[in-house]
Amino acid sequence: MGEKNNKSILIISIIIIFILLVIGIGRKAYTSSKENENIERQRTAAVAFKKIQHGIEKIKFNESGLYSGSGIWYVGVNVIIDGKSYKEIAEMIGIVLGE
Repeated sequence: MGEKNNKSILIISIIIIFILLVIGIGRKAYTSSKENENIERQRTAAVAFKKIQHGIEKIKFNESGLYSGSGIWYVGVNVIIDGKSYKEIAEMIGIVLGE
């Protein structure tokens, strides 16, 4: 009977380890997907911002991006325009708020 209990414990342990591995891999894939989505949104916001503001030398994103309560994605950026630095809030259609 002791051998049967050992086999049961081994099987349960293997199942638990398998489940934890699947959860870990799934979480990594989800995180990677979110990072790619944020990078694409940042790229779109930068292109839209450059269309409405001339003289941009550099855009530095301060964060990966957030959704407001109304569901609009936005991101804080530092922008250098004609040698001067500005703090702005950009969204996918361009600039929202700033100095």
